[in-house]
Amino acid sequence: MASATVVLRDTDFVVLTDENGRYEIKDIPPGQYQLRVLSGIWVSSDHPVRVSGGAMATGNFAVSLQPVAEGEVIVIAATRRPEKLLDAPVNIKTVAGDELANPAGSTFLSALAYVDGVDYADAGLLDHRFSTRGFSTHFNNRMLFIIDNRLASVAGTAVPQEDMIPVNNLDMKSMEVVLGPASALYGPNAHTGVIHVQSKTPWDESGASVQVRGGTHSLMDGSARVAGTIGSRIGWKLTGQYMSAEDFEPDRNTMAHFYGTSYFEGDLLDNYDIGVRKVEGNAYYLHDGLYVKAGAGLSSIDRFLLSNISRIHVRDSRTSNLNIEVSYPHVYAQFSHNTSTIEDSYFLSVLAGIAEDRNANGEPVSPADLDPIRDDIALYDNSEMMESDLQYYNTLFGVNATVGLQWRLYRPDSGQLADPDDPENDLRLTEFGGYAQLDREFWQNRLRAVGAARVDTHSNYSAQFSPMAAMTYAFADNQKIRFFYQRAFKSPSFFEQYLRFGNGVAQGNISGYTIRDMDDNVVAEIAPLAPEKVHSVEIGYKGILAEKFWIDAAAYHSWYNNFISALIAISDPNAEEMPTWAFVGDQIVNAGAPFEGRLLTYINFGNARVYGADLSVGVHAHKHIELAAGGSIMGVGEFTSDNPVLSPQPLNAPTVKLQGSATVSDWGLPGYFVKAAGRFHNAYEFASGYWQSSEFLDDGKVPSRFVADLSAGYTFRPLGVSMQLHVLNVFDNRTIDILGGAQPSRLVFLQLGYKYRGLNF
Repeated sequence: MASATVVLRDTDFVVLTDENGRYEIKDIPPGQYQLRVLSGIWVSSDHPVRVSGGAMATGNFAVSLQPVAEGEVIVIAATRRPEKLLDAPVNIKTVAGDELANPAGSTFLSALAYVDGVDYADAGLLDHRFSTRGFSTHFNNRMLFIIDNRLASVAGTAVPQEDMIPVNNLDMKSMEVVLGPASALYGPNAHTGVIHVQSKTPWDESGASVQVRGGTHSLMDGSARVAGTIGSRIGWKLTGQYMSAEDFEPDRNTMAHFYGTSYFEGDLLDNYDIGVRKVEGNAYYLHDGLYVKAGAGLSSIDRFLLSNISRIHVRDSRTSNLNIEVSYPHVYAQFSHNTSTIEDSYFLSVLAGIAEDRNANGEPVSPADLDPIRDDIALYDNSEMMESDLQYYNTLFGVNATVGLQWRLYRPDSGQLADPDDPENDLRLTEFGGYAQLDREFWQNRLRAVGAARVDTHSNYSAQFSPMAAMTYAFADNQKIRFFYQRAFKSPSFFEQYLRFGNGVAQGNISGYTIRDMDDNVVAEIAPLAPEKVHSVEIGYKGILAEKFWIDAAAYHSWYNNFISALIAISDPNAEEMPTWAFVGDQIVNAGAPFEGRLLTYINFGNARVYGADLSVGVHAHKHIELAAGGSIMGVGEFTSDNPVLSPQPLNAPTVKLQGSATVSDWGLPGYFVKAAGRFHNAYEFASGYWQSSEFLDDGKVPSRFVADLSAGYTFRPLGVSMQLHVLNVFDNRTIDILGGAQPSRLVFLQLGYKYRGLNF
């Protein structure tokens, strides 16, 4: 069994097998041990082995795999090295197995709805919103998104690719979610968390898999994965997906989707059709510890996407990637090249404004009349991003040491971005960082101390220092507490620096502004954007009780400095109480235009303090029954700013979230499962650019919401055929999850799958 994880029970010795299933564990104290093998979500029974001082012991054994216990899951994202989930020194969650291959939702991201600590919202069938620790916006780049150790960001915006990653559900091995700051290992924009998706290798699973889905909202979805090996050294994999559906529609009864006009956005569209096309191929080489992977992927998507300004009708937005990954004992390196292309997408608010102007001139329009206008107002993007990593890890004098370098080059080329000092200049931004991590165990491996530090440079900003310190203590078998501190940062995004939209009404803040009143008095000075910083402390507990109960709890407190706001209005010449105008130096913004002096931009708001707690509990109530529950609470201790034109920003996330599920499987009939799940969030205030809950929603808040989901399936194991039925939003709750999102309704679909194991030549 290649690439399987061999664990020495009740220790921190963890190794991977080579292509022939061989493994070696060194420097083990003499004693009696239990060996266990893990592969994906599967685990073997224990195999005893005795180690004598100064001698070698051989442990050869066959395995019969069963579902893995929660604490034994192997994770990588916590310290960028394999370790058991129970041992991780940071707050990390995992989603794996059937939850990814057979998601109870429109895409794999739906699984995040039931991860405690994650602020999740359905804004559409292909628009899933997720963040952690609050302060979400409709242009959120506070959380890093990674696929197979490489950055999965849209090259033109630096926001997560989400559903645009070329990997399909059948090829997903696991999804790891780091909650809280992670800049000490991952650098910029990982200061509220990291999502790391891992795909399967041909050694994880060879053969052919096909999955088709069909249901309400005209859902049609097909995915395929084919992977195999040639001898023991060469592997290959091809994956693809085609999906089409009719998206949820916004609520006509609110004014939010009229964009200040008499036209509802749905009146300007022929339909709400959406779709995804993906294809990816990879080649592998594995021999004597050398692992090489090279691949390419392409995805295209049609959807409706929330932005800070309005919804965007995304038409054939494309991303591509080329990557190579190499590892050898103690060394890892990777290089990737991503591109993003947009030609036919447009802001629905701009289209509504043009339709309103025509209507005022006595020229009412239909959706077909607007096709030429859609072409005229189409967004443009042809950006690229390159990234490389180099990492060395070893154990020296009992200390696990990791050092690494990371380099990123961004070349954004977009019609919505411009350097105010040189509009014709091609933008080019670079980031370079280096990090080191030391990890040591004491007191018979019961106490573990981890320290890390990283320095990052940015072509527009001064160097940033990100230290981290963590400690775990095993006060009983399978019972660990942890203490954690980290300082992290977020660099201003391209749009926060260089945005140019609406003929200059919305602009980035790379050079600063002056706000003046009608008597030309200076009301406020808006400094150029600086990186946002956060200091966070956390205490947590992970434990397995009586081999049936899994508990994961954490409490945190974070302090933000130079908090970067969402897109907000900082001047308004038409304000009733105090009209204000924005200037760059002595030049008024948008001079001579009807909206002269009006400005929406991003600013360093000031300081904020956030606190919260997360809890999840899993219970193996019976060998055929599994129960899970979780919840989170969060609040803002204070939000301060010395700027007189600003008011405190809302948390932009629910302060209370609850979720739970019950699964029954294989009881009386092998091969079936039934799962019921539900989630709840309370009402909350939200403000992000155009979207202000105080203006568009009753009581000034996004309302509370409860959603129930139901899934059932049966697998004809001898044939490799599976059938599943999913009913999402069982009670058809039409309440929105997030302001600006579509009005969700019940989604029902039938899913059929076939899996053939083999293709090893």
